[in-house]
Amino acid sequence: MAELSLNIADVAAVIAAIATSIAALAAFRSARSAKHAVDVHRESEKSRLELQKKEVLIQRFQLLLADFAEISALAHEEHSQERGIQLRHLDMQIRRHCSVISYLSSNIGEKLQEWRTEEVGGYCNAQLLSHILGSLNAGIGNKHKDFFEHKSKGLLRIQELIFSL
Repeated sequence: MAELSLNIADVAAVIAAIATSIAALAAFRSARSAKHAVDVHRESEKSRLELQKKEVLIQRFQLLLADFAEISALAHEEHSQERGIQLRHLDMQIRRHCSVISYLSSNIGEKLQEWRTEEVGGYCNAQLLSHILGSLNAGIGNKHKDFFEHKSKGLLRIQELIFSL
């Protein structure tokens, strides 16, 4: 009987060892699953943040387009003090939009900087606004039509880059 009792104890020890191994394996798999869930959550959060970043980028670019269109429309109006104030405000807004966009996408920011400083007909954006549109002879009519058309086409090219991101 002592032999049988010892054999039952051995069997019990073996069963306990197997149960412990199964529990350890289950704990390992559970930990691995938890790590995978954390990784998936991080990737999901990263994707969500990238989408939000792109959404803000598009919104800022749309505001920049609207401000540039308003500058173009104001260029054809007669000179007034209010008009000069509006133009300075719009130019400041465009610079702000460019700064935010540069922060969100350095590539698009570089393209906008090139767009702002590119000369067309001897004028870049800042020169046209400060020297021509803000002067007493600011009613330009069609004088700078090519400038505004060229700059508008440049913005359309940048917009295509934004949508291809």
